[in-house]
This record gives sequence, structure tokens and C-alpha cells, in this order.
Amino acid sequence: LLLLKHYLVYYSHPRMLQPRESRGEMDLYADLRQTEEEDSEPLMTSSQVHDGGSLSSINNFPSWRDGSDTAIFQSAVFIEDGIDYRSIHHKIDPKSLRLYRIYYSRYVQWTLGIVIFVNLALAFFEFPTSISLSADFRFRDCTWHLSEPRCGITESIEAVCLLFFLADGITRFYLLGWRRFIKKPWLVVYALMIVASFVDLTISAAFCHERGLGYTLRIRRFFRPLFFLLSSTIMKKYIKAINLTLPQIFTVLSLLLLHVYVFAMFGLLVFPHPPTPPTIINMTNSSNDSYPETGTFSLFKNLTNSSPRSNCSIWDEYNSSYYEQLEGYKYFRTVTDALVSLIVLLTTANHPDVMMPIYQYNRFASLYFILFLLIGMYLILNLLIAVIYSQFRGIFRKSLQSSFFRRRVAFRAAFTVLARKTQRGLNYSHSKEVVSKDLVRRLLQKAKINPKQIPLMYHKLETVSSDCLSWLQFREVFDLVLKDPKRRRTDTDIGISSSIVYQWLQYIIRHPYFAYFTYVVSLVHVLMVTIEMEVAPYKALHDPMSRLAFYNFFFVLYYVLELILKLIGWGKQAYFRNIGNIYEGIITAVLFVLEIVLIALFHSPFQESDLMDNDDVGRFDTLIRVMNICVVLRLLRVIPHVKSLSLLTGTILDLIKNLRGFAGIIVVVYYIFALLGMELFANVDGYSKSKIDGVAPNLVCGKYENLTYYANNFHDFSSSLVVLWDIMVVNNWYVFLEKFSRDSDLKQWSQLYFIAWWLVSVVICVNLFVSLVLETFLTKWEAVHGPGGQNTLQASTRTSFAESDIWNVDTEVSDIHNLLKTRLTEPQEADIMHELQQHSDLTLV
Repeated sequence: LLLLKHYLVYYSHPRMLQPRESRGEMDLYADLRQTEEEDSEPLMTSSQVHDGGSLSSINNFPSWRDGSDTAIFQSAVFIEDGIDYRSIHHKIDPKSLRLYRIYYSRYVQWTLGIVIFVNLALAFFEFPTSISLSADFRFRDCTWHLSEPRCGITESIEAVCLLFFLADGITRFYLLGWRRFIKKPWLVVYALMIVASFVDLTISAAFCHERGLGYTLRIRRFFRPLFFLLSSTIMKKYIKAINLTLPQIFTVLSLLLLHVYVFAMFGLLVFPHPPTPPTIINMTNSSNDSYPETGTFSLFKNLTNSSPRSNCSIWDEYNSSYYEQLEGYKYFRTVTDALVSLIVLLTTANHPDVMMPIYQYNRFASLYFILFLLIGMYLILNLLIAVIYSQFRGIFRKSLQSSFFRRRVAFRAAFTVLARKTQRGLNYSHSKEVVSKDLVRRLLQKAKINPKQIPLMYHKLETVSSDCLSWLQFREVFDLVLKDPKRRRTDTDIGISSSIVYQWLQYIIRHPYFAYFTYVVSLVHVLMVTIEMEVAPYKALHDPMSRLAFYNFFFVLYYVLELILKLIGWGKQAYFRNIGNIYEGIITAVLFVLEIVLIALFHSPFQESDLMDNDDVGRFDTLIRVMNICVVLRLLRVIPHVKSLSLLTGTILDLIKNLRGFAGIIVVVYYIFALLGMELFANVDGYSKSKIDGVAPNLVCGKYENLTYYANNFHDFSSSLVVLWDIMVVNNWYVFLEKFSRDSDLKQWSQLYFIAWWLVSVVICVNLFVSLVLETFLTKWEAVHGPGGQNTLQASTRTSFAESDIWNVDTEVSDIHNLLKTRLTEPQEADIMHELQQHSDLTLV
């Protein structure tokens, strides 16, 4: 409608009846500009004038009104690009900028995030569904479970998600243009995945009734985590950094593989093998009393009539060869068995089981396994951590440096556009680019900036003495978007009173010793609860007149009194502005309510209730347990005020808040391997038809069936995730290797899947996470113990409880870029200008 209005205004003007050559360019669009100015919002409201703006100062430059709205709009979008580390290489005409701003608005991005989440969550509901109470196929029909979705339901939901992705891809294509779009490999892959997903979805929808072709191999499911990956810039940076780190990782892994291969061949050739496989005989029903009456014992057939303890000569005759040959038969039978046994040994999951057969006969055999672990686990794997840390840290820092460079380019583009308008408005040529303050004020009003930073930016702007800002001054103003300001408490917040008694009370409560006293009281309460639960746990949980009930009653009264005193001493506003105080207040309120309930129902701890039945005892037990849990949780409030612990907890909080991108990488890896495991091992159930040396697997100690690992399977998506987690922990993961190599169609080739998962999850991802933890901790450590940091730390120890809190320190950051900003360097001006010149739609004059 707006374009139609402009069209009618333009072509209905009387001047349009004149010949084209008699009309000047400025005359043609004079009335059109006037109409745009009338439709646009005011340049500055009265409140904005009060903040430092001046309408007369803008009116002194009439030529600004010709195109300043467009310039402000372009600069605002550039500033928003810089804040979010986006590239400025996109269309910058007003129509495209409006669509660009809508696309990157909070509501559109949240909608796209919800669509991605729904698309990922489909794996839990579609065939085979994971919505069941039990993951064990033996109990699945006996417990609650959701029936399989009807044909077409999940396919319809996925079709809607794909339509959103298609609209997203078309919008990006329009905003970038063909030339820019085709130069971005991520977007090309994104488009190809959308097309392939639609084709695969069509096949599944056509054959969904048959549960055949449409469910044999759904390729589009493997694209879902990639849609999630491509939606995050920081995740793509992690992937790029990991990709560049892989050559060095593969170098160390090659050395590790060579180490495993040499020791595997050495063990295969050194450890002797029995001439024929030994027979496993169940000695449970044996008539010979010299053997154990329970369990399974492995012996050669011709030796079952002798007692190894009663005759040493017979013991030496067969046990020397039995135990010696069992090592070669059990763990080093083939090259594959030897390699797998040693790879598992690197994780210590089968240690010392793997060496016990030969070690029982020859103690010197332990040197083989000790030497293998010393070289492989303690040397090469730790060397791998060092390589990953050094390489990934450098590459990831370069990636963050490129993002920082992108921000500088965006800010410089906004400055350049405004500087060009400033020179035209002043109608002079200046040797140095400058921007008027008034244009910067309008830019701050137009750009979408965190409201917390706006007052700081206005204050910084007004500290500039001249009417114009240089590039360095302009950059200093907008660099404040990196800050996360914390409002400090004032006397008004604390509530200073004129009463002498009240002032003394405030002095006592705000004194650090009062905080130390509260910490000691909380610690004493927790110690009493611990002692009572150790000495008399049954009486503490079932007797209303127990010592623990008395302790809880009096300590809860103290906690309520402490809460009231802190509210008086600090004031309501200052107290509730601290997240730690809110946490402590909620725990105290819960304890107070629970104590009232105990008094009302059971008269605890004043008198014993004689009418308590089993239900009352159960309710009393539950209330006491919840109260004791709250007591322990309340002690966690002390952690932020112990400086050594505060640094560690601050690092953990920063990791949780700022490493969402790395967590996304973990989600993608888990998702892909879970789907792949379902495709490979969905037909492997818990009941094995094959036997192990003639014995049923459930009778062989340490096997999958004997350990009742039936719930660990790949029958559905949720169970597959749990199996992958169990293997990543590497405890007993050799059980899964043996089970799936025995019962799956792939046989021993199935072990490649589990070894690949171990390499990706443990060797690469976990070590990368360790690298990020080290980098984050070292950054915070240098911030505290760097130049002047010791004085800051000493000064902070004298700060009272309400001022020293890990949630209130200035080191809080908003993203990973700000977390590691001290490691970044300022880009060169020549590089920034060169990047601006590459923008095809931005003309530099």
C-alpha cells in the first residue's frame, strides 16, 4: 500500500506532464521526499530533547533531511549487524533493510528456533516411538507407553517445519542476492538439504501405511541436526575450528593407533593359544566337592577330575598351560580381538580383567600391560589433550578475531554512512571524517540496542566536547555494547535512617562478621543433620520427638529472624536485587512453611502423636526429608563468598551461559550417532540365540545378558541416546562391543561404530571441552591475579556479603566473544576499509 501511495503521488504530480528533459532530478522527487517526511516519525521527541538533543541543531542542516532517514536506517542496521557479529554484505536498499530487520527480529528468530526444536523432537515421537515408561522390551507392554503415531501425523508436522525452512532459505536468498548466496557453502548445503528432505518425506508419506520403504532408511532425519547447526553462527565457528584442528588430531591418533597395533601384534604372538578351544564346563552340579559349588569355571575336559589345591604336581601340569593359554584364547585370539582389547584397555574399562589370566601364572606378564598404559594412556592421550588445546585455542581465537573484525567493519560502515551525510549537511569537505552528535542520537534511538547500555552510551556521547565525533570517539560509544552494567547499591536503596538505634542495627548487620556468623550457623546445622542421619536415621525420619526435629525447629526460627534482620539492615530494594539473597529467602520460606505443617499435623517437636498410622508416618518421613534437603541446599549460599570457590563457580557459570554453541555441537553428534545406531542395531534384542563356547550368554559372568543390560538397546531414539552416554562414560563399554558383535548382522564390523563413537565423543569432543574450560579458567584467573588483581582480591575480601557475590561481579559477560575479549586484538584501519570497499552496494565517497 505504501508503494502504491508513492506511485500515485509521483505520477499524479503536475510536473509529470512536462517533457522529461525539462524536469530536473531534484524537482522530480521533491514532493515525494516531502510526503516521506510527513509519514515518518518525528526526528526527536520532547523527552529526547531533554536527553541532550536539539531540534534546531538538526534544522541548521536542511540537506540532511533529503536522505538522512535512509542513512540512519542503514547505519542502524549496520550497528545491529555489529552487535550480533553479522556480516554487512547484504542488500541495503530500504525495502530489503525492512525485511532484513524483520527477519532478524526476536520474534522471527524465536519462531525459527521453536521450529528447529520441534523438528528435532520428532525423533522421540515418530516410529519407533520413545514415549514409554520402560526402555526394557521385556516390560514395555506391562508399563505405560504411547502407541505408535498414526500414519501421516509426524510427516505432516515435519512438512510444516520444512516449509518454514524453505521460507527461511528464500528470505536469505532474497536478502543476499544470487552472487552472495552462491559464495556461502553453508547456505548452499542448507538449500540442498531442504530439497532432499522434501523428496524423502514424499517417499515416506507415500508408503507410511506399509511401514516398509518409507521407514527403511529416512535420510531426512540425519539432516535435522544439521538444520540446527546451520542456524547458529557460533556453532559454525566451532565446526570450522574443529575441522582445522583435525589434521593435528589425526597425527596424534595415528601415533596412538601405531602404538596399539605394535602391542596387539606383540601380545598376539607372545601369548600362547590352546591347540583346541577349551570347553566351558558348568561346575554347579559337579560331584567333586573340591570345586566351587556355584558359578561357571573354565577347564579343559581331561582335567576336570583333579583338585588343583590337593596336588601341586597336577596343578603345575595343567593350570600352567591353562591360564597361560587362556590369555591368548580370550583376549588375543585374532588381530581384531587383540586391537579391540587394547583399545578398551586404553580407557581402563577392562583393567585388570584383561591381564588376570596370564598374571595368575606369571607375574612378569603385568609389565606388558603396565608399559602399554604408561605409553598409551598417560603419555599419548595426554599429549593429545595438549595438542588439541594449543591448536583449537589458536584456531578458535582466530575465528573469534574474525567475528570481532566483522563487528568493527559494521561499526565503521555505520560511521562512514553518517559521516558522508554529515559532510553533505555541512556542505564542506573535511580532511577527517566526522559524524554529528545529533545523527548519533538519532542512531541510538533507531538501532535495536539493549536498554541497559543506552544510558551509558548517551553519557559517553555527551562527554565529547565538540559537536562532531571522530571514528575513534564513535567506536568508543558503541563499544559499550560489550558491557553488562550492574547497578551499584546507593544509600537510597539501602535505606539509611536518621535513628541512632536503627543506624547501629544496620552497621551490625552489614558488617562482614555478621555474614561470617550466619555461615557458621548454617554449617553447624548441616553438621547436626549429618550426625543424626548417621547415628539414628530411622528415629530421625519417623519420630516427631527426635533430636533432629528439635534442631530443625530452633534453626528455622533463627533463619526467619536472620531474614528479617537482613531486610531491615539492607532495605527491601537492596536485598532483593541480589540473586543470592532471593535464593536464600526462598529456601527460608520453604523451611518455615514445612515447619508450620509439621507442627499443625504432628505437633512436632512439642509432643508425640499417638494416632500416627502408616500413612501419617509416610507423610512425616517425606516432610522431614524435604526439610533436610532444603537445609543442605541453603548451605550452598556460602559458596560465592569463599573467594577460591567463587572463582571456580564463576567459571562454571560462565561456561554454562556462554558455551551453548559447544553444547549444540554435542547435541548434533549425539543425534546423528543415535539415528545411525538405530539403523544398524534396531533388530538386536536382549535374547541372544547364539552361545558362548557352548554356554548360554546369561550364564556367563560379565556378559550383556548376565548383567541384565536389556534396557540398553537401539530400539528407539531415547534408548539409543542412553547407550551412547553409557559408552562415553567408558565403564563396561566392552560389554556392548561383545554383545553387538555377537548378535548383529554386521558381526565384528559393528565394533567400528562403537570405537568411532568413542573417538568422536571422548577423544575429540571431551578434550575440546577441556580446552574450553582451561581457556575460560585462565582468562578469569588472569583477570583476578593479573597486574593489580591481587589488590582487588584483597580488597574484595573486606566486602560484606551483599556486595560480594558471583552474580554481581563485573566479570559477568553475555557471550563467548566477551568472555575471551581480552585475547582479541584491534584490527588495522586499512583492513577495515578494504573490507568496506568489497561491499557492492555501499559506495564510499
